[in-house]
Amino acid sequence: MQRMREILDEVIRAKGMRRQIEAGMAIIRWSDVVGVVGSKFSQATRIKDGKLTVVVSNSVLLTDMRLRKEEYIERYEELLGEGIVRDIEFRLGVIKRPKLREEVEENPLYGDISRIELTDEELSMADEIAKGVEDEETREIIRKAIIGQIKLNKWRESLAGG
Repeated sequence: MQRMREILDEVIRAKGMRRQIEAGMAIIRWSDVVGVVGSKFSQATRIKDGKLTVVVSNSVLLTDMRLRKEEYIERYEELLGEGIVRDIEFRLGVIKRPKLREEVEENPLYGDISRIELTDEELSMADEIAKGVEDEETREIIRKAIIGQIKLNKWRESLAGG
């Protein structure tokens, strides 16, 4: 397992993906930074150039979170390292939680990336990244994960009108 971690680290470093992955972890780890109660009423939605955007569902908590911003940045430094989250922008808004499985089944287009087609170049890139893994089963898992991430990015771009 340690060898697998080393291979993934090497691939991530070689492809220049480390900062993207670290930034993505900032969104995923938001609940670890603010705790269970804070995460029920807030959601990290994006990070760009070290600035994390967080939507907060009520104005009282919004004010509290703005006052505790430096504390949250320090927690991120402990969790992810220095410089990943350098600033946090809090906005009042509606929290958009993932839909329940039943809701997704009623609307098969919700978040469905299976129909997104990739170019030969994108598929080749996934193959190239995964080829350094000796174990065939692990290599295929990594390849599928990369393909899924590329499809997810394309799906998000299509929603944004890109």
